[in-house]
Amino acid sequence: MKILLTSDWHLKPIHPFSEIVEGKIWDRMCEEKLKVLYSLPKEAERHNVDQVLIAGDVFDTPNPPEALKAELVKILRRFKVPVFVITGRPGEHDFINEQNYVLMDIRQVLISMQVNQGVIIHNSNFMEMGPGVLAFHDMLDGINALYKKTVKLEDERFRPYNTILMGDYHQRWIKKFGDKTFIYPGPPFPTRYGEDNHHYAIVEVDGKGKCLKNTFHETKSYELIELTDFKYTLTHKNPFVLKFKLSCPAANFGKVLRCCKSIKDKLMASIPNCMDVVWNIKTSEVSEIAGEGGSLTLRDLCLSYIKENAGQFTKGAMDLFEKMEKEAD
Repeated sequence: MKILLTSDWHLKPIHPFSEIVEGKIWDRMCEEKLKVLYSLPKEAERHNVDQVLIAGDVFDTPNPPEALKAELVKILRRFKVPVFVITGRPGEHDFINEQNYVLMDIRQVLISMQVNQGVIIHNSNFMEMGPGVLAFHDMLDGINALYKKTVKLEDERFRPYNTILMGDYHQRWIKKFGDKTFIYPGPPFPTRYGEDNHHYAIVEVDGKGKCLKNTFHETKSYELIELTDFKYTLTHKNPFVLKFKLSCPAANFGKVLRCCKSIKDKLMASIPNCMDVVWNIKTSEVSEIAGEGGSLTLRDLCLSYIKENAGQFTKGAMDLFEKMEKEAD
C-alpha cells in the first residue's frame, strides 16, 4: 500500500504573521496556501497512491469562515482515492470535544452531498488506516526539549502497529524504534517563521504495515524570511514575506511605527515577489538610543537593521535605502 501523508495545514482567517483579522479570506497568503493544497490531489495521482492521510490540525481554529470550509470540501472531493482525516490534539486548534469540532461540520457536508464514501473523517487524533498502520496526531517524547506535552515511543497504543504516520511536529522527521517507524511530514507551507521544510511524504508499506520506503517531496510554497538569519539575495521565484526586528524608546513608538509603515510600502513596491513586510518593534524604557558618536535619529532607528543587510537586496532596493538615508527627518 502506498500513502500520501500530509499534516498541519492550520488554515485560519487570521494573518499568519500578526494578530490582524483579515477583511477577506481571499488574501494573497491564503491564496498561496490553497494553490499548494489544490496541487495535492494531482500529486497523489502522479505517485499512484492508494490512500491519503491528512494527519490533524487542518484548521487553526474550531470556527473558520464558511468560505474556507467550502474550499476544504472542494479539495477533498478532488482526490480519486480514499482520504483519511484525523483531528489535532484534543483541546487545541480545530478540536473542541468529541462531538463538536469543525471537521464534523465538513463530514456532515460531505454526507449531505453524497460524496463522503471516499473521505473518512475520524473524531479523534488517532485511527487505524489498515493492518499495521496507525494515524496519530501528537508530539513524540524526545523530539524537541521545548515540548512538554508528549507521548512516549513505547505508548501502549503503538503496540499493534509497525508504521505510525504522524502530525503535530512542524518539520519533516522520521525515527525507527524497534520494529516501528514514526514519520512526520511537516506542513506543506510555512505556518510560522523558522519553518523552512515544506513537504508531503510518500510512504509504502507491506501487508503487515511494515514501512518499505519513505520519501519526502518538497512543495512550491511562499517563504518566510527573518532577516536575523538573512544570508542570501532576494531573487526568489516564490512569493515571500520579510520580517524586520527593531527596538525603540517607548515614547517614540508611534513615530517609529508610522515611519516603518512608510518604509514598508516602498519596500513592497521595489522588491519583486514580496507579499508583505512585517515589523517586530519592541520598546525600551530609555529616553534615547545612543549610537556611535551620538544618538540615533528616528530614521536611523528604522533603517539601521535594514542597512546592515543592504548589500543583500536588489539594486532598486539599495537605491531606495540610499535615497531615504539622505532625506531629512
